[in-house]
Parts: sequence; structure tokens; C-alpha cells
Amino acid sequence: MRTLYCFAKPLIMSSEQEHQLNLEYQLQHFIADNPWLLNLNYERVVELKDTGIEYQVGDQKRADLILRDRVSYSPVVVEFKFKPFDRENVGQILEYKARIATSFNKENSELYRIFKENILAPKLALVVKECDSFTRVACNMAGIDIYEYRNFSEEIKVPSKIVTLKNFAESLRNERMPLSLGRRDELETKVYRPIKRILEEQNLSYAWREPQESRAYFFPQMANLFLNRWLFADDKISMGLYEDVFNTHDVIIAYYSNDKDLLEQFEQLYNKCYNCSLKMEWDDRYKEGFFERKFTRNEFFDGVEVSFKEELNRYLHTMKSIPTDMPVENASVSGVPPS
Repeated sequence: MRTLYCFAKPLIMSSEQEHQLNLEYQLQHFIADNPWLLNLNYERVVELKDTGIEYQVGDQKRADLILRDRVSYSPVVVEFKFKPFDRENVGQILEYKARIATSFNKENSELYRIFKENILAPKLALVVKECDSFTRVACNMAGIDIYEYRNFSEEIKVPSKIVTLKNFAESLRNERMPLSLGRRDELETKVYRPIKRILEEQNLSYAWREPQESRAYFFPQMANLFLNRWLFADDKISMGLYEDVFNTHDVIIAYYSNDKDLLEQFEQLYNKCYNCSLKMEWDDRYKEGFFERKFTRNEFFDGVEVSFKEELNRYLHTMKSIPTDMPVENASVSGVPPS
């Protein structure tokens, strides 16, 4: 337990509340340093004190973070909520919007000096742990964008990882598919559509899951910005397709399973059939494992259809080669969805 004092009134915080406050603080500062993770158009407002973190918008009122949309040049008000999300949070951020807009007529307004007339149309964003469909629609109708962080990865908070993330973004500048405002559409056109077409041709459409919810992503933290899809997600052995942001920067096709014996069998057959020496990694804490095949980014993006079709055939052939006495209750081995 720890006692904090706010306006001379003691506030007792449980260890759980203290942990939650710490998480909110960490996420707030991480997004402040990497605003493009919310939207590629967003940037820090370096002209503001503390670059817009905990910016005062009225008497005893502070917005968690002020960003700038580099295209519209409008302010972006960001609020972080790790506690259960409720309608009071919507009211709070709408109040902040009104307070920022009223800064238009204040001669001494720091916000007006930075944003000029654009201050009349601030954008709103709520970063919450979880949000149901009804609340999301209500927020969108009120002009509020919702971003969910159901699991704030420990890995992504490590300073060395953040540096690597920035280096990764920088390294994309001269690649076949550079980091740009149109990269999401480019991934859809040059990667996802060809993969969906190949799956349809082999009667495997069920293997593709459209990203309407976080379960569609192999790594939810990197949704939309980078190559990131989870195929055959309902099968005993699934396939993750993603860009390795933190290490080699390669494109990875990973085989994943919660069944250790089955994955070991799959790995051995795969290596034997295709003269490989890929190594399985298993995590006893979470009872899950994977092994990976790596491609350079240019190698993969220059030949998406060839590379994916070859790997898909390897996957199907290896699944079919698993001995019949090996229990594979839900695995699809012939293009038929699991029952």
C-alpha cells in the first residue's frame, strides 16, 4: 500500500491500483514517443511542454496527451484508460475537446499559437484495454477513435526494443514496400489479396480470417502497419505471417501450436522432407511453441505468390505425412475445414 496526497486529501492506493497506474503511465509515455503506432499521420508536438504529456486544458483538468495530425495540422487529444471503460470516459474527452476549441479566442493560448484555426477541429482518441462493439459505435458517432490494448506487451516496452522498432521503420525507407501512408493498402494489394486467391484456389478459404477483431492478428501490437496475419488459426498447427520488427527485420512464416508432441512431429517431418534444420522453440509457461522459416523482405515481396504457394504446399504435405496413429483431431490435412 502507498499513500498519495492530492489537494491535501489522502488517497490510499492498493498494490493492484498502483500497478494499474504504472501501466497507464508506461503506455502513455510509449505512445508519446511513438505516436505513429496509433496513426501514421500522428506526431509529437515538440513545441508543447513535455511534448504534450499531461497537458493542462482547464482548472485542474489535464489531457493525458496532445498529438498533432501532420496532414490536417489539427490537435489530437488522447486519453488512456486501463480501468473498465464507461460512458464517463466519453464525456471527459468531449469536455477536453470543448476546452481546447475555446482556446481559439484566447490571445495568450499556447495551443492557438501552434495550431491556429485548426484548433476548432481537434481530433479525439481513447486508448482503452477493451471496448465492446456497442460502445465503439457510440464513440465513433461522437467522433472519437478507439484503440484497444488488451495486452501491453512487456517486450515492446524495453528501451532497446523501442530503438530497434525505430530503426526498423527507418530501414523501410529504401525497401520494396517502404513505410508510408499507403503501406496498408499496398500490403492488401500486393500480399493479402494474392494469398487469399491462392487459398481459394485450393479450397482453403476458411484458413483466412479477416481482421475484424484482434484474434485475427498473429502479433496484435503491429496490426496494419506491417505484414501481420494468422492463417489456419483454428487448426492444431497454424501459420503466422509477419515482419520481424525487433530482431532480423525479415519476413517470417511461423508454425505455431499448443500441442508439443504434434509440433515436434511436424518439425521433424518438415526438416526431413525439405532438407532444413529449423528448430522448434517451446514455452512451458504458456504451453505453446513454434518454429520459423525466414525470408528477406525484398525476397518475399518480390515473389509473394511463389513464396507463399511453396510454403503452403509444404504445410499441407507435412500435415498429410504425420503418421495416422498420431492424434490430430482438429488438423486440416486435405483442404477441409476442421469440424
